[in-house]
Amino acid sequence: MKDVSCDYNFFTQFDLSLKPLPRQGWKIHISCYYDNYQDILNIVSDYCFRNKITFKYINNTNILFSLLEKSANRFSAGKYITIYPDDEKSFKYILESLYDELKLFNGPYILTDKRYLDAKVIYYRYGLINPQSDSYQDYLIGPDGETIKDLKDCYYFQPDFVTPPFSEELIQEPKYLSKKYLVESAININNSGGIYIAYAKEMHKKVVLKEARPYVGISEELTSIYFRKNEKRNLGILASSPYTPNIIDEFWEWEHYYIALEYIEGINFSDYAASAGPAVMHKENKQELIHCYKKIKEIFINILKAVIEFHKSEIVLGDISSDNIIVNNTSITFIDLEDAQLIDKKPQFNAKTVGFYNEGIDELSLKNQDKQKLGYLFLNMFSNSNKLLYLDRTGGMTDRIFQSFAIEYQVPKIFVEIINLLIKSKNIELEYVLKLLENDNLKVTYDNAIKKEIYPCLSEEINSLKKTIQYHYNKHSKAFYPINSPEKNDYSLLYGYPLISLMGGIHISEENHMKDQILKINDISLANGISGYLFYKSLIGQFKDIESYIKKIDNEIKHLSDINIRNGLCGIGITYLHMYKKSQDKSFLTKAIDLEKRIQKLVISELEKDLIGINLGLLDGLTGVAYFYTYLYEFTLETKYLVLSESLIKKILSHKKIFLREFHFQLNPIQMFFHHI
Repeated sequence: MKDVSCDYNFFTQFDLSLKPLPRQGWKIHISCYYDNYQDILNIVSDYCFRNKITFKYINNTNILFSLLEKSANRFSAGKYITIYPDDEKSFKYILESLYDELKLFNGPYILTDKRYLDAKVIYYRYGLINPQSDSYQDYLIGPDGETIKDLKDCYYFQPDFVTPPFSEELIQEPKYLSKKYLVESAININNSGGIYIAYAKEMHKKVVLKEARPYVGISEELTSIYFRKNEKRNLGILASSPYTPNIIDEFWEWEHYYIALEYIEGINFSDYAASAGPAVMHKENKQELIHCYKKIKEIFINILKAVIEFHKSEIVLGDISSDNIIVNNTSITFIDLEDAQLIDKKPQFNAKTVGFYNEGIDELSLKNQDKQKLGYLFLNMFSNSNKLLYLDRTGGMTDRIFQSFAIEYQVPKIFVEIINLLIKSKNIELEYVLKLLENDNLKVTYDNAIKKEIYPCLSEEINSLKKTIQYHYNKHSKAFYPINSPEKNDYSLLYGYPLISLMGGIHISEENHMKDQILKINDISLANGISGYLFYKSLIGQFKDIESYIKKIDNEIKHLSDINIRNGLCGIGITYLHMYKKSQDKSFLTKAIDLEKRIQKLVISELEKDLIGINLGLLDGLTGVAYFYTYLYEFTLETKYLVLSESLIKKILSHKKIFLREFHFQLNPIQMFFHHI
């Protein structure tokens, strides 16, 4: 059937129009929810077939439902059906026609678009539709030949050369929110809403605002608004607890629901482990470690007391993780209770964060599930080996690596014992664990025989992981990538088969059709683009037939202004330096040096600024730029590069708001690749 094009991963497109798709123009997005997606598809598809209008839709319910959840990519969230009008006249006619049919349906607001009238599932925006694969494929072209980047941000954007298709509706300004609060910064923003630090004008103090958007959630009933109201109820029950924030306010603004909570000073458990845990101490400095362990003991005691109190109040937490607890010296506060539930009620959901439970979790009562999650939380203070639960859900690998860490860093035996009790004992009482910890003197005793038993296991674990990857790849290779979202491409360094090839030791030959697909990728970055693919090829020693990739990067790089490693110029520079190291082809070094001139201009302007609001991290910030300059110095021995690197590092260290999470000792895939450099 020639009028159907299908990507079997996640969408089907019907090319019904008698005209070719325009390069750019108005497009219509239709959203939906769990209870209406089939009805909406029936209505829209019937209309488009009758009127010969090209459209596409998400054909995989797993993918569709993932776009309705809290964790969905905000740019893609809610985009169920995309309609491609032939021109502006047909665009307006389609909207008017579908309005009567769809105005009573509900769905999430599409953040990149404008809503059509009061129809909660009809949205539109002006953007690229069918661009040619050339240097302007990411750009809108105006009537005078001017180019404007087709923005991929989560707000409505309309280029200046486009006339609004409808008279501007009166935008309702926030009344209560702006009257009562001044929003200062965002702690976190996801598809379900944001969490913000705000200044309460009447109370003259900082608060935390938690927002919930409608029609985002895990089912028809369990929406983000349901969970936010659930959190308010739980905090009300625990109003007298010293381990939870106080409720200050609740209100609606437009269609969004908000609660305002007491602002808690401190850093989250994860950042505490990354900045003050034993992994960042000098293990030879016994006094420093002893002081560290004494503070950890007090933190653990307070966490145990908190959970004991919650359970006595008939509340189970459900989602216990290192991001949900604030630590201030040794005081602790649980700051996320949206997933907590009453013990005596039939559980409506079972919230879990991967890395804080093992495969036996579902056999436990809700109270005992909390205890197992506490065990992995405590383990996470010492080692990130709990992240291996993503791969080995038995917990065996996690346990062995933690035991190895405990020996190397002389972790007091009581910590190892209570972690084992919480994770492995089905009916352990928290009061008993608390008493053990309170009465212990943090003694360290390890048998040398244990060392001999544990260390050889680590290489076995790595081989086991490789075999697991190989088995699943051979069984169904397509299921392996992309692993994040439909927007990632199969050849992405972080999300595609290069990662699988390297981690699993799998050789995949490059066919001609693969090369054509790679060259169509509209991204030249290290993380998700063509530079990353070149980085992969250099790691496996393949330098033949790469000229077309280099040419693609050369053509596109003039449009790039980011300087970070993940998506910017430094990532491409690191790729060229690594290719030079592996091939000794000086043309790659020359490219890196030429690229540095552009980076330097951007860096100097950054150094002149106050760093507030500037990312200081490795992959997305200035630490990554310093890394690039250090790496460049390694190959050129030109002092000016080392001086620039040192200047950046001094500037970063002088700034008090360092993003600790990026300095945590867990390695993500890009950091793993740096170990090959």
